[in-house]
Amino acid sequence: MTFLLFRLPSVALREALTHLQLDDLFVLSLCSQKTNRLIKSHYKKGSNSKMWLTSAGDLPMVVSSLGSLEITVLVTERRIWANSENVEIGGQKMVLIQVINYDTHEEGRVPFEVLCAGQRQGFKAVVDHIRDLILPDLDSIDVNPPFLWMLEVVEDPFKSGNIRSRRTLYQAEVPFSEEEVQCALDTCNSSDIRFKPLLSAGFVFSGSFKNDSDILFITRIG
Repeated sequence: MTFLLFRLPSVALREALTHLQLDDLFVLSLCSQKTNRLIKSHYKKGSNSKMWLTSAGDLPMVVSSLGSLEITVLVTERRIWANSENVEIGGQKMVLIQVINYDTHEEGRVPFEVLCAGQRQGFKAVVDHIRDLILPDLDSIDVNPPFLWMLEVVEDPFKSGNIRSRRTLYQAEVPFSEEEVQCALDTCNSSDIRFKPLLSAGFVFSGSFKNDSDILFITRIG
């Protein structure tokens, strides 16, 4: 039996939307402005929805959950060689593909990947779109250079922030520069910051600490 989803009465539409997976809602919200508005007005947001920002390899990643449902979106500037769909997110034209051979697939998550002209602007647009769709709490952000700019994507505070050194292809940690330390301490908007930098021998920090976090753990200096 098939039926036109958006011709259902409001009560039936709300009930039908609760049976969709989070990734289905995400794709549906990108079909048109009308479907986006209908989902936002009829989908019952849960109080247990969360969002965290991190990276996978060389790509920034948005992960959001609602109960047992979860969606993962990676943002790239590289060309995607696969069947894809042109979409618009936050007024920006992007290309969307569902990745079926990514590492996270082994963990039961099949992520989406979006191609955009500017990675930072595209990442913020994706974050804002998902936040607008399911109203998730900002749970945590876990970043390392060169993705410290992700700390400035969301103005609202995260519950916790984890900042760590990046690793090379051979898993060797790369020391933080003084500029990166300053950026991390100034821009991480969280009351609980866990900073795990590798610093070069003789490193001297001459900057100032402007963050007003309640908790700051700095570990593994040197």
